Amino acid sequence: MSKVIPGGIKYYGVDSSLFAIEKAEKEHKNQGANFYLFDSKQERFHFNNGCFDFVLSAYSLEHFKNPKLMLGEMVRVLKPGGYLIILAPNLEMPFSFLNAIRHKNIFFKIWLSAVRLADYLFRVIGQYRFRIIKNNFTEETGRYEKLDDDLTYVVSSYEVVNYLKKFHKMKKIFIKKFDGEKGIKDSIKKIITFMTLMKYYGAVHFVIIQKTNYD
Repeated sequence: MSKVIPGGIKYYGVDSSLFAIEKAEKEHKNQGANFYLFDSKQERFHFNNGCFDFVLSAYSLEHFKNPKLMLGEMVRVLKPGGYLIILAPNLEMPFSFLNAIRHKNIFFKIWLSAVRLADYLFRVIGQYRFRIIKNNFTEETGRYEKLDDDLTYVVSSYEVVNYLKKFHKMKKIFIKKFDGEKGIKDSIKKIITFMTLMKYYGAVHFVIIQKTNYD
């Protein structure tokens, strides 16, 4: 991701992988970039409040065991008026299949579908539960073979956006929506987007949201 950031900008990268940090430092030496190892147990950024104009989370939110805390950390280190940009898989549909649980038995899969449906219903009344998968496929087997085998947080665009707006006084600037294409599957997806809380279904989670808390 740092390869597409223009020069002349001072930026900081955080990753929980020492290998990734060392590789980034080698590739971007003397380019104004600073990289830090993230302590996944502590789940805190070692930065002061309000020190960044932009915070970019690119396909990392779904790996946090405490996504609400990490979203709060992203907001904390933003300056008032700063922008938070998040990219992640969008798993709005309660019955969508997750590769991260393909090693689980049928009873667990039925249970997870039921609680994901309950999570959806709780969102209707403004409660956001941030469903976590413990012992995903990669953690259980030590292998990564399919997309999102290592997924931890079952991301909902509606949940993330409305949680940030409600509890962190953030203002939505942009969020990607499903445009729809020709074909039966795409037509079905477009119909689903008219359901309550499903307006972001069918598109990857891509949101730009602004910090408006100037306290």
